[in-house]
Amino acid sequence: MHKRFVSFVAIILALTFSILACEVSFSTAKVENLRMARDEDGNQPTTQFDPQDVFYLVGELANAPDDTQLKAVWSAVDVEGVAANSEIQTYETTSGSGKFWVRLSRDAGPWPAGKYKVDLYLNDELNQSLEFEVKASEVSQPQPTPTEVAPPPPSGQASLSNVHTSLDEADAQPSSLFAQADTIYTHFNLDAPQGSAQIKGTLTAVAAEGIEPETVFTELDESFSAGVQWIRFTNTLPWPKGVYRIDLFVDGEPAQSLEIKVVSTNTSGAQIQDVYTSLDQNGDQPATVFPTTGSIYVQFSLTTPGPDVHVSGVMIARDVQDVEPNSHVTEAGGALASGSYWFEYFNDGPWPVGKYVVYIYLDGEFVQQVEVEVQ
Repeated sequence: MHKRFVSFVAIILALTFSILACEVSFSTAKVENLRMARDEDGNQPTTQFDPQDVFYLVGELANAPDDTQLKAVWSAVDVEGVAANSEIQTYETTSGSGKFWVRLSRDAGPWPAGKYKVDLYLNDELNQSLEFEVKASEVSQPQPTPTEVAPPPPSGQASLSNVHTSLDEADAQPSSLFAQADTIYTHFNLDAPQGSAQIKGTLTAVAAEGIEPETVFTELDESFSAGVQWIRFTNTLPWPKGVYRIDLFVDGEPAQSLEIKVVSTNTSGAQIQDVYTSLDQNGDQPATVFPTTGSIYVQFSLTTPGPDVHVSGVMIARDVQDVEPNSHVTEAGGALASGSYWFEYFNDGPWPVGKYVVYIYLDGEFVQQVEVEVQ
């Protein structure tokens, strides 16, 4: 299981975040000052929203260890055209003491009038329920929110339609949920009376682990011809789990926004253990420092209660001579059953001197990393 060294350099936004081990323990965590608001800071508290609003649940966690689990379940209680007590969306995260907020927006037009509710769970136990209401607007037409389609452009200007995300370039797997190892594809139809238009796509971390809210993660800006097109967002590091927003602009004007999530995808119960690097295929010569010639082996064991799961190891040049930091080097992987395995990484010529890291993914979810140095 191997691939040769690839000299392609991917420029990315370097991101540092920590993976926290979770264990069941007694917690004195409590939720304080929980409220609904029109803003993430909670400075505009309300229980009555307009149809074009974004809903924010804002509060503070006190006496909370870093692995405290929060879950917000949004429901339509009594809403026009919606079955009573229908669940809209569930969002889960872990957090320590401090302020938190959960955002709910709608990309299918204004919110229907009616009564809504959000249930907040603390470590899987219902903590508080807040009810709120959406009242039909009686004044002007609502303006687009970050997840609504912008008004049609004036005649003669380029525009987008059928905007959506998927897991692949061919658009065979439409999805708004992604794994930490996935490439995020955004597909659209471009109507360009002049034959082409400049498309800018911005990926913003709305509420992702280890990232400040509303941080612009990365952006692309290219010229496209009219027709069916796509852009993609890639990251050589694992995507932090959480909520992201993709904003699209046409010739500098806002066109449309989409909300996506990076979620847990290893739901099989499979586990990777005993990960280490070695100079040999059998793992008899453990090492973290390697010569410039020869293979680098990553040893590991896999336990899975069910059928084969997909395991991959992505090698990144973290700090390597004459190579852009955090560039993709090569990867190995496959569908595996329980057992002991190794991944082999080798290069046609000498390895560039420096530090490398291999990220191990299980069904697309990051599980462990190993670091090596070539001297």
